[in-house]
Amino acid sequence: MEVQASGNNDGAGTGRDDEGAEGRLDGDSAPLRILLCLDEKATIPDLVAYVRRAAVRGELAVRAVHVVDHAFPSGLALETEEEAKDLVDEAVFELQMAGTGGEGAVRHARMDRVAATLVDEAASFAADRIVLGAPRRRLFGLRVREQVVRRARATSVVAPHQREGD
Repeated sequence: MEVQASGNNDGAGTGRDDEGAEGRLDGDSAPLRILLCLDEKATIPDLVAYVRRAAVRGELAVRAVHVVDHAFPSGLALETEEEAKDLVDEAVFELQMAGTGGEGAVRHARMDRVAATLVDEAASFAADRIVLGAPRRRLFGLRVREQVVRRARATSVVAPHQREGD
């Protein structure tokens, strides 16, 4: 099961989606545009599984994005550019292996601007859906997820953690 909410609704539209990653409901034949928000390597299988389920319903355009956050006020990055690119490259490779393909991007933001950067990326990609990994341990904590859901115009989804064998 996944928790799904539409953006700009102050949480009023939160609901359950028991059928997985549904395609567009408006009959539009254009590809469903999905922005995958990468946080850490451990969330990649969950995100790719979500995309694989969405691909069953039609054509997709997928962009995997990772935000390198910088400490404030020092501006020091919490990871190297190479680590960030490796994470994005792995996600794009896994998307290709799943048969859906996709592109990747690394962005930079202050720690307090990660959610805004993801929302901006979704807008520039014209995403229909923003997919975040289920909470684990790192950057996309509850605060970032809540901000993305609240601010984004696209539907925001937290991909469930996949159990072994799923």
